[in-house]
Amino acid sequence: AESADKNLSVCDVGGFWGVLPLTLKELGYTAAMTESLKYYSDSFKGLFAFIQSRGVEIFDYDPFEDDAALDKRFDVVTLMAVLEHYPHSHRTLMRNISRLMKPHGRLYIEVPNIAYWPKRVALLRGRTPLAELRDVYLSDVPFIGHHHEFTIAELRDLARLSGMRVLSEDFYNSTPGSHPNVRMLVRRPFQFVAFLLMKEARECLAILCER
Repeated sequence: AESADKNLSVCDVGGFWGVLPLTLKELGYTAAMTESLKYYSDSFKGLFAFIQSRGVEIFDYDPFEDDAALDKRFDVVTLMAVLEHYPHSHRTLMRNISRLMKPHGRLYIEVPNIAYWPKRVALLRGRTPLAELRDVYLSDVPFIGHHHEFTIAELRDLARLSGMRVLSEDFYNSTPGSHPNVRMLVRRPFQFVAFLLMKEARECLAILCER
C-alpha cells in the first residue's frame, strides 16, 4: 500500500464499520463508502459520524435498487461481504457498481466460499452448508443472512456476465484457528492437506476485476 498511487480514489460499497476506508484514509488515499442508511434508523448514527469526522465520505446508497446512482466515479470499488446477503439476481447490482467505476476502473469482490472444506465435510454428514432453517424462520422480513455463497467458478462467471475481466484471484482463511499448523495436522490431517493443496477449499474467495 505504501508504494501504491495515493491519487487513487476508493469506494467501499456496504462499508458499515468503515474499517477499510478508515485505514485507506490514514494511508493517504481518497476514501469513501456507501451504506443503505434506511436499514439502521439512528442506531449507528454515532459510528457514521465518527467515520465522517476522519475524512471518509459516506453516501446513502443502495446498490441493489434499480438505477441507483451517484454523481461520483472511483478508480477502485470494493464489494466485500455483500453479495451473499442478496436473494435475487445480481444483474442490477453489477450494473450499478459498474456505474461507480471510472473507465478502466477496478473492482475487488470478496465472498464466503460455499466449497469451504468444513462445509464439504458437514454436507457429507447431512448438514446444510447454507443458513440454518431456524435462523431464516425466526427472522423478520427481509432475512439479511446469507442467501447464496459462491464458488470461484461462479465469481468468474459473475465478472464475465458483467463485462469485466478477472485480473487476479485470492483464496484464504479468516476464522481464527483455520490456518494450517501443527495442531491442525495432528487433529484434522485431511483438512490440513486440503487447505495446503486445494486453494478452492479455503474459507474466502476474492477476485480483482477490470472494466
